[in-house]
Amino acid sequence: MSDDKLMHYGGFLGINIPSYIIQPDRFYAPTIGYGLAIGGYVDVRLASFLNLCVSPAINFNTLNVKQAQRDSVNMLIMPISLPVHLKWSADRKDNYRPFVVVGGGISFDLNTINEDNKKILTKKLNYFVEGGFGCDFYFRWFKLCPEIKYQIGFLDAHVPTSRTEEEGWGLSEGQYFYTDAIKRVIHQKISITFNFE
Repeated sequence: MSDDKLMHYGGFLGINIPSYIIQPDRFYAPTIGYGLAIGGYVDVRLASFLNLCVSPAINFNTLNVKQAQRDSVNMLIMPISLPVHLKWSADRKDNYRPFVVVGGGISFDLNTINEDNKKILTKKLNYFVEGGFGCDFYFRWFKLCPEIKYQIGFLDAHVPTSRTEEEGWGLSEGQYFYTDAIKRVIHQKISITFNFE
């Protein structure tokens, strides 16, 4: 049985629905975007129903941020993420096996440079926790594992005006307007991924 192997390798393709939790939010509409994730994974068998999974990925996400007194702006977020999960699986029934995953990881945003059109500046490094569920489907030549996960960041990703001035970034008037209205930014994301092995 393939599940009895010590290690499994594979790749995945995912669809993301990222958003920001912005505080205070009285000037901002909910920020919801879309994105794509591509990566691979290593699955290590710890016990009959327990596995350790590492799944590095690069994400391409777009967010639309709407400020009540200004036009909405689109933001590109490109984090490289390294999540580590524990995966609990049920008994295999015929050709399917449901599971739940829980874990966390670290992400590094490649698109945090000081651009004139980036109205909300965010930090490069963040930590997150996530959990979800899915099901392994066994076919003759491969295994397909669709799963749904929710992720939320640990850290405040917002770069305040005081820091930009200390580091001499020289924000434009438009960037100050958006940045000064924010005290805190938390990343969150819902993802649907398709793992292939």
